[in-house]
Amino acid sequence: MILKCFKYPNGMLLLFSMLSSTAFAQQEYSIQLLPQTYRNVQETVVLSPPEVNQVVVPAQFNSVTGVIVTAEAHCEGESLVPKSLTIVVEAAHSGIEYYPAKYDTITENVTVRPGTAEWWQTETGAFEYFATEPDIRQVVKRIETKPSTERRIDIPARTRDISVRVRAADAIPLSDCARIIPAQTQVISRRVITEPAQVRTISIPAKNATITRRVSNAQTLTITEESGAFRETLAVDGIMPPNPFPGTLYKPEIENNNCVLWKSFSKDNATVEKGRFPWPPPNPSTESTLPDTMFAGVETLGDMNKLLAKALDAMGYQDRRRKYYPVPHGFALLTEIEQIDDTGMPLSGNARWTDDIYVIDPPSILGWLKALVTKATGRFRVFALIVTSEDVNTEAEFTDRELALDWLNSGTGALNRDRAACQFTAAHRVTALVYEFEHPEREKPYLVSNTRINHIAGSGLRTQLINAGATP
Repeated sequence: MILKCFKYPNGMLLLFSMLSSTAFAQQEYSIQLLPQTYRNVQETVVLSPPEVNQVVVPAQFNSVTGVIVTAEAHCEGESLVPKSLTIVVEAAHSGIEYYPAKYDTITENVTVRPGTAEWWQTETGAFEYFATEPDIRQVVKRIETKPSTERRIDIPARTRDISVRVRAADAIPLSDCARIIPAQTQVISRRVITEPAQVRTISIPAKNATITRRVSNAQTLTITEESGAFRETLAVDGIMPPNPFPGTLYKPEIENNNCVLWKSFSKDNATVEKGRFPWPPPNPSTESTLPDTMFAGVETLGDMNKLLAKALDAMGYQDRRRKYYPVPHGFALLTEIEQIDDTGMPLSGNARWTDDIYVIDPPSILGWLKALVTKATGRFRVFALIVTSEDVNTEAEFTDRELALDWLNSGTGALNRDRAACQFTAAHRVTALVYEFEHPEREKPYLVSNTRINHIAGSGLRTQLINAGATP
């Protein structure tokens, strides 16, 4: 009996096999990587802290009136002495001078979605480590650089000088007068303070933003012995290769020490993954993200695949005319290379699927004569329909038509069942990448950059999706 082991930090998982030590390379167990799952956590980010705004309310007054004697009663013929009288028309009071706080605005980075790190299992049994950058949002914050201040000030009384006439100090008593001239009066209005000046405080609440943060749950591996007698589920963090590099493929390997080790392959020499759809995808000739509203009723990736497959069937890509590949959080559906005319319309009949650049479509004497005097050029096209919740950021040049041919020689003819059961979320998008090639006579084929052909409209993709059940 040969002892097989998986090493992980919390202990050692033991697997037993009846195979001899010379047969360690045979498949004695299966490893299934369960898709990464996520949960949404809502958090509140303070964009602006609470503030206090102060408003100065001036002193309050009431108006009162009084009668002032401007000429005293006196005897007939008696002269009055002029005199100046000062009247307070507004009482002295306290005021407030208020200096508001000073603020500056700053820009701060807030992480609305942390970077993710997860493993994906390819169709050939290799594993790849994906790491994504965090989603950063810049927010503008208002900070106080100098607090508000206030100062009490004394406001003097307001007065008014009034001229009055009074009797002289040695005037005779009014009782001795033969005739008395009555006093003259004047009504005076004065302001009396009823409430002193004060500062009112107005509270301004904080400005917040609710951010949905995407948090990953623990990813797991299910390890099953071929006979089915042993089955174990382990956390990925404990079993996968330490310090993996993004963009590198890892394949489990059995050595003579009877332990499972990991062998890595770069994308350039990973022959175990020949024909694998690259991620991120190479730069296409053109691309288009289909409207989210078209897929409002789609619930799973399998539902999305059925919709796409039905539309592609109507466009002539039946059976062997398409292949599937896994991509992060979704799948890629590729069509077979087809030959098209200069307007983007597929050639008719078998001419559509041939790589013969000398084909005349439609067959005609005029076309035959034109071919005699002009240089033949073939035009070809591949659709890559990407369904994923990740951003499809194309990169790197793509000039090898043979690589596109290899896509159709590998891949799978159906969508993986586990992947088909995954939820089609609001974050998922359907992106159509179109790779257009020209093959001039006696020259190598090359990728057409920034094509002038509207492949999405010309192929009728949107129309066929609507006919297949997508929302118009």
